[in-house]
Amino acid sequence: MRRSNGFTMVEILIGCGLLSLFLMGAFGIYRSGSESFLLGNWKLQAQKEAQRFLAMLAADLAQANKAVVIEAEDAIVVASTPIHLTASGFSEEGAAFAAVNVRTAAWTPLAFFSISRPCVRASVFSPARPGRWKGVSLWAMDGKLLYTRTGDPNAYSTTPANLPGPVVDYRPPSLGAGSDFESAPASEDFRNVVLEDVESIGFQRKVRSAEEGKSESVLHIRILLRRPRLAETTTVAESTDATILNETMIQTF
Repeated sequence: MRRSNGFTMVEILIGCGLLSLFLMGAFGIYRSGSESFLLGNWKLQAQKEAQRFLAMLAADLAQANKAVVIEAEDAIVVASTPIHLTASGFSEEGAAFAAVNVRTAAWTPLAFFSISRPCVRASVFSPARPGRWKGVSLWAMDGKLLYTRTGDPNAYSTTPANLPGPVVDYRPPSLGAGSDFESAPASEDFRNVVLEDVESIGFQRKVRSAEEGKSESVLHIRILLRRPRLAETTTVAESTDATILNETMIQTF
């Protein structure tokens, strides 16, 4: 007898099974390649954003100073405004590096400091010039770092939350129009600068040699970023060193 054209049910089932295996393999390769591309793209972007964020923070830390009034060629310190850092994320040189987890449900205070331009009293050598003040803060919540910089003391002390109790010496005693110090203009403000996908941040004070046998204080800052939303978790670590003025103190809270 001549066999009729067509396939048997067994042959069809075998063919469907082989096709399914092929499609599953192809999809697996596509998915793996797609995730690798997304991870690589995120890593590159995260590195750039973290470097930009750290450069901005380090540049301001290098300017952190005391409020000074210059009168008759003498510099009088009217307010000692230190760099305030969270104790849980701060360590001294030689100790184990301490980092604070920033995946919190509420705003976590990390750092506060001031940048002031001296007030100059009138003299035969120069006209009077008011000082200028702006405050910088760093907060964290839900894997995000929030950087703010403003000359508005009310906004500084309440945004995005109230300052921690120990942070009280963050501005000159006389601040406002017609006073020794004025608020920096809004054009110098940085508000709501956010870095996302942050796992932790830490600060470590170091001392290094400078010119003519002198030493300078350096604040080492390290940020760890993590991408948890993809099947394969990847991390990025970025760090920088901020040179601190020798007369600027560091206090923890």
